[in-house]
Amino acid sequence: MTGRIILLGATGYTGDLVLDALLRRGVRPTVAGRDPAALAALAERSGGLDHLVVDAATPDDLRKHLRRGDVLITTVGPFERFGLPVAQAAADEGAHYLDSSGEVGFVRTLHARHHHRARETGAVMLPAFGYDYVPGFLTAALALRKAGPAARAVDIGYFADGPIRRGISQGTRTTMRDGLILPSARWYRHRLVDERTASRVHRFTVRGPPQVRVPRLRHRSPLPAREFPSLDAVTVYNGWFPELSRLLSLYSALATPPHASRRATGSPTC
Repeated sequence: MTGRIILLGATGYTGDLVLDALLRRGVRPTVAGRDPAALAALAERSGGLDHLVVDAATPDDLRKHLRRGDVLITTVGPFERFGLPVAQAAADEGAHYLDSSGEVGFVRTLHARHHHRARETGAVMLPAFGYDYVPGFLTAALALRKAGPAARAVDIGYFADGPIRRGISQGTRTTMRDGLILPSARWYRHRLVDERTASRVHRFTVRGPPQVRVPRLRHRSPLPAREFPSLDAVTVYNGWFPELSRLLSLYSALATPPHASRRATGSPTC
């Protein structure tokens, strides 16, 4: 029996983009969210889709709707706040899990808490399956294959054209604000180390003169451990707001709690 595709957060900004992409490919998911009126209107507007009223913050509420083999796509963020109960429900019920998170702390916690349970129930857990970090992983992998075994480090920069401020959802804004005071993971000397977010400013040349970019997130990358074992360092930068690079870096330094700063300035080999 083929499982359903359930899209949680379908009435939100990112959920709407995912729903449109699915429909254009002939896929008719079950849409889910906590607002009955908005959900019913969306389902009707999209051609009479099935819909479920569920609260992402309550795993029992979601779990009763999931079956082994279902595919659960969630866009409900910030994931640090709302994502773990959803992932737990999917892992417990054997539903394959995908999310659009770009939050490194959440991804690491999800792996620690739910990876083994998902394997027991036959579920696949696939977080961070969105703008960050799939395009960067694929591009970096192509570049490293071309460079060969001599490559020891890779920097990945994310950029956006057009009026980015009008294209950011409320959840993404909250994630960005919260992320500036949380440590970020960087692959360095064959291990993950925590550093202060936005502690570095880097210049990329992208179809023109050098541009200043601020790293917002550094994350666990599958590149070193799997296909590129000789890779010493992977660093990810966010280039959405180049004119605010220095200001955001200063804000991060002032707002980061002392214990996080000590952790960030420790030796990366410890």
